[in-house]
Formats: sequence, C-alpha cells, structure tokens
Amino acid sequence: FGLEALHGTLPEARQLATAGIRGLVERFEDPVNGGWFDSLDPTTCAPLDTGKSCYSHAFVVLAASTGVAAGIPGAAELLERARDVMLRRFWDEAAGRCSEHYAGADWTEPEAYRGANANMHTVEAFLTTAAATGESDWARRALRIAEPLMNVEARRLSWRVAEHFDEEWRLLREYNTDDREHHFRPYGLTIGHWLEWARLLVALDVALPD
Repeated sequence: FGLEALHGTLPEARQLATAGIRGLVERFEDPVNGGWFDSLDPTTCAPLDTGKSCYSHAFVVLAASTGVAAGIPGAAELLERARDVMLRRFWDEAAGRCSEHYAGADWTEPEAYRGANANMHTVEAFLTTAAATGESDWARRALRIAEPLMNVEARRLSWRVAEHFDEEWRLLREYNTDDREHHFRPYGLTIGHWLEWARLLVALDVALPD
C-alpha cells in the first residue's frame, strides 16, 4: 500500500498504508521492552509469541522506510525507533551482520543460530531506509552484510548461497536435516533466495556512494 501511495493511482492506498503504520505502533509494538512482536491473537491482540526476531524487525524498518518515502503519517517516528532497535539488539558491529532471535520479550535468551534469510531482508530494509532518508551509512551496512555472505561463503560453494550458520558464522551443513520443510529455515539451500539476492546486489551497487 505504501508503494501504491507513491504511485498515486489508487486513492485508498494512502489510507491503508496509514492504517498499517498505525497497526505497527498501536498493536505490534512492545510498549514495555521495545521492539515488535511477530504475530497477535486476532481476538485479544495479545502476542502469540513474545520472542523478538531480526526477520520481523527488518520488515518493520522496510515498512517505515516506505512510509517515509510516501509521506505516511507516523512513519518517520516509527522508522527512528525501528532503526534504533535494529542497531542495539540485532546488529553485530564486529561481524557486520545481524543476530537472529531472542526468546524473551525482554531481549533475553539470544539464539545461537545465525541465518542468511533474516540478513538478506535486513539488506533490503537498510537499502530502503538509505533511499528514503538519504543516509548512506545504511547502504554501507547493507554492503557489510552482503560481502561475507556472497563474496566469501557463496564463493566457497561455487556461488550457491548458504543459509544456516552458528553464532560464529560457521556453516551448518546439516541444519534442520530432521525438519527439511521448516517454513523459515528449510534444510539445505533455498534457490528462490538466490534470485532475491541477485536483485538486492544490483540495488546495492546502485545505492553505494561513488
């Protein structure tokens, strides 16, 4: 709806995009500990899972950035908070990539797993916020994520994109071998992600300062 609000052909898109931003602020945002829940009970609006994931937070940044570009009310304030959470809770400056998940709503019980999927969508979110705000540091962070995952890990695998790593970013070749159709972390390689990475790498090349 944010993209359609930018395009301007459907007047109701702006109203729907505004409702989406409001929903992230009024329903999904954790007012006690900060951050956003993945899903809510449709009746009570209570969180179905109180954990906090990088994957979902990347999409909050993406939504807020799109809202900023489209001039949606409340998007700029949401983006400021979302980017702050990403940097404080998920971004690992030493690794140049993001951690994955906290089991506790209060940012406790960090998971040792590291995933390329969440980091891929973080690249997307960082590129979008760089474009929406003109702040090139976010594009540079996107490059820091892409560089080791593509130019190191994928190169080692004849340009097959690895998905699953431990907390030291060591490849886990047999991760989820007993749950091969896991919705977010399927066993092995995910070819659709290769196409997503290809698009993002082109966008990253365009976004980087000369």
